[in-house]
Amino acid sequence: MPKGLALLMVTAIGAALLFGAGLIFWTQAPAAVRCDRVSRDRVDVTVERRFLGLHPISTETVPDVINAFGVREAGGRKSGGGSSFAQNVLVLNPRHGAQTRVPGVASQLTRPKAMARQIDEFINVSSERSLTLWYIPWFLHLLALPFLLVALLMVYVLGNGLLVTLGFLKPDPPP
Repeated sequence: MPKGLALLMVTAIGAALLFGAGLIFWTQAPAAVRCDRVSRDRVDVTVERRFLGLHPISTETVPDVINAFGVREAGGRKSGGGSSFAQNVLVLNPRHGAQTRVPGVASQLTRPKAMARQIDEFINVSSERSLTLWYIPWFLHLLALPFLLVALLMVYVLGNGLLVTLGFLKPDPPP
């Protein structure tokens, strides 16, 4: 196989793996849920999704929340009538307006329900001025790490191959 074709294949595979890892990190971004006590009887809840926990992707504020709860939401339907996918979702109930399903806080696990309990305690019991909770889908981020590591290895192989091809590095002599 010609060296140029091999480098092109390494580049294409590395780019596909890097894209896959980036897609997982983007769609499963960590979410920071911040509750701010505006007045004695008003709490605003802000949900901020962040890429890798650092760069904000989206921010949504639900004003005057009176309670929060976790609900088991069904996904698509199977032909037998059952749900093919169900997840726990954090739902905020404002004093005025419709219930708000919090984007980015949904899991097969019970974390959204635990967050809802903490938000309810903050609204009804606590006298603190603010509360910040994090939701991070660790399992999916761990699944993305092999994609990322293999992509970085391929970038190294590609860079090394280009440097040898361009004459900046000498190829290793055969043993």
